[in-house]
Amino acid sequence: MKKLQAFGEGWKEIGQYGTFRHDFFYKFLQISPSYQLAYKKLIKKEQISTDAMPKDFDVILDNFKKFGNVFDSNYIFWWHDIGHKIFERNGNTNLAFSIDTSLSKDELIKQFTELVDRIKVQHDLTVNDGIKLLSNKITAHSLHRRHYIVMAKAEFFLNKVKKEQNWTLALFCNLSKKFKDFSQEDLEQTPNSEDNKIYLNILTSNALKEAYWIAENAARGKFPCLDKIDSELKFDYRFLNKFYVNFHKNLISTMLDAERNGDNYMKFIDPSKLVKGRKKKSN
Repeated sequence: MKKLQAFGEGWKEIGQYGTFRHDFFYKFLQISPSYQLAYKKLIKKEQISTDAMPKDFDVILDNFKKFGNVFDSNYIFWWHDIGHKIFERNGNTNLAFSIDTSLSKDELIKQFTELVDRIKVQHDLTVNDGIKLLSNKITAHSLHRRHYIVMAKAEFFLNKVKKEQNWTLALFCNLSKKFKDFSQEDLEQTPNSEDNKIYLNILTSNALKEAYWIAENAARGKFPCLDKIDSELKFDYRFLNKFYVNFHKNLISTMLDAERNGDNYMKFIDPSKLVKGRKKKSN
């Protein structure tokens, strides 16, 4: 007997694990220097000097209380506990259903009632209280690329790469189609290799700068947003390096527990089922 199934973007948003924008909102909060500072103050109870705080730190603290702790929980748990409640929804959410016509009328009504009750539990925030995700040309691929370069620098490079050697990071993250899958040795052997390094350095600098804008705007409740912003803080790669080590350990443990319990452990890797068929045009 098949269960009544809902599907489509509306179901992803309120019945499952959100869309790629919700997933990346969570990820960009993690790399936001302002949001990390709020975490240190509110969760770790560290003393933060006034000089170290951004001017609008009160806004960040209020948002942390609203958006929640994204550092000590994976996306699935964060979405279940907090994430599904904080986003504004665009009017009425329309859902599509797949039904097994061989079932009796009473069984269909029972399943439909159970599904509606489940949806209503998720849909427990009034429309005017939530974060409004911005509609713009920033794609999933573009968000991934900008987030990944920060993550890669924190996890694999840290202080091993000086600013003038950021071209190595561009190669590692495949920022340029022209030099896709090139090794450092390959690039050294290209004609005009120094000019190519300068070009890749610029790509890296721009990607990091844009990732910073997206992360800091997310901490202020605007996402995805490339508005220029300077909170006078910098990416804390040491914090992120330690965070990612612990995060991946906990993720592996969670996935193993899910597998032992017969649950779908893959959802912890790719909760928003992101992006088969989406345009990979960056912005």
